[in-house]
Amino acid sequence: MATYVIGDLHGALDEFHRLLKKTGFRYDGSDQLYLLGDYADWGKKSIETLLVVKELDERYPFVHCLMGNHEWMFLGTVLSASKEDLFFRSASNWLFDNHGMVTWNGFLKLSDQEKTDLVQWMQGLSFSCDAEVNGKWYHLAHAYPYFPKEEDEPSYCKIDAVWRRLMIREDPFASYTGPKQYEQFICGHTITQFYFEKLRYEKHWPYRKPGEYVRNRIFHGEKFIDLDCGAKCMDLSESWGERGQIAAMRAQLAAIRLE
Repeated sequence: MATYVIGDLHGALDEFHRLLKKTGFRYDGSDQLYLLGDYADWGKKSIETLLVVKELDERYPFVHCLMGNHEWMFLGTVLSASKEDLFFRSASNWLFDNHGMVTWNGFLKLSDQEKTDLVQWMQGLSFSCDAEVNGKWYHLAHAYPYFPKEEDEPSYCKIDAVWRRLMIREDPFASYTGPKQYEQFICGHTITQFYFEKLRYEKHWPYRKPGEYVRNRIFHGEKFIDLDCGAKCMDLSESWGERGQIAAMRAQLAAIRLE
């Protein structure tokens, strides 16, 4: 059995299919697949990616899908449509600041039933989960560890799970008081270049030379692994100039096999 984790698809549907094929993922129940959220926005095939992920999640018990901050923003906008002021505040943050317009335009073309089904599925997404592999426990969330409590849970915990960026020297299990001994925390959300730049600063490594388009790669921290290799940048248009072109050339979609 193999256990794969993929983060931050951002509408990169073709790359997602190619990555699953490259891993040799089996749909007979032999393998497990964990997706860490942010399935849409930025990429051209955002609504299509959402629908494919939804189908995988509903069809196969061995596919596990988590909530990301882009799903959080999507729901905040859609569910506030009847409250004008709240809708415009939510919509501005999602549609313009976080490139949700491509998803919104695709959503509007769906039938009423498809819209209802998609929203209901998204509302049911978990904010975290655990995976046991070869006797080792891994905690998975989109951005930050989330250990749900039965009562008296601070309202910010779920927001942290999808929004808060883990610092490079931060212990993701510092506040955990449960019985499990976790091997690693696995997340996405932050493009891995952020952590590599931190290490360069600490260790005085030379910066990349102009025109040196090295692909982003998975970051292995002391107690966490970040899988977001910048897939959201794959479809950046020429209007972004040289900065966008460099980001697009560095971008890729990554998976890790926990075994």
